[in-house]
Amino acid sequence: MNVLRFNIEFGKDSLVVYDTACVYGSCSNETGYGTPNFSASSAVSASLTVTIPGVVAPVFINVFPYLPNDDGTGYEITYADLGISEAPVGEWDFEYEVIFPGGDLSKTCMFLNTCAVDCCLAERVKKIDPRCGGVYDKLTNRMILMVEGALSNHACCAYDKADEIIKEVFTLCTSSDCDATCNCEC
Repeated sequence: MNVLRFNIEFGKDSLVVYDTACVYGSCSNETGYGTPNFSASSAVSASLTVTIPGVVAPVFINVFPYLPNDDGTGYEITYADLGISEAPVGEWDFEYEVIFPGGDLSKTCMFLNTCAVDCCLAERVKKIDPRCGGVYDKLTNRMILMVEGALSNHACCAYDKADEIIKEVFTLCTSSDCDATCNCEC
C-alpha cells in the first residue's frame, strides 16, 4: 500500500513542495508509486492544505496535475498564493492529500521555517571581526545554538517548543538593541 511522503523547502518568495514517495521497489521502497500500489499517473486530484503560523484559517492549494509525481519534480507555491507577503518563521502545518480511483491517501506533517533567521545569522556571521569581541560574538553564538535547539525540538516532535525558540531568535534578529550591540566597528 502506498504511503505519501513529501518535503517542503522554504525560500525568500516561495516554498516548494516535493512528493518524495518515489517509485515502488520490492526491496527498497514497498510503499512507493507503481504496481502493486497506486501509480502517480492514476491520481485524479491532489491538494495541499497549509496552516501558516499566526493565521487561523488554513489555505487550500490545488497541486494537481503537477503532484503527485515519482520523478522528484517540485511544485512552487508563492507566498502571494497563500495570501501573505512574506513567510513567518515558525512551525507550519501541511496536509497533502491525493485521490486515486479506488482510494484516498493523506499525510500531515509539520515543517519549521527558519529562512528569515538563517539570513539574519548569515549576515551576522559575515560581520564577525577577530579584532572585536564582546556582546556581538556572544549573542551570535547564542542565537546559533538557539536555532540548533529549535531544530532538535522539531526533530523530536516538540513543535510548540521549536516554534517558541525560533520566534525568540527572530525577535533577537529584528530587535532595535541588535543594531547597537551587533555591529562590530573597530
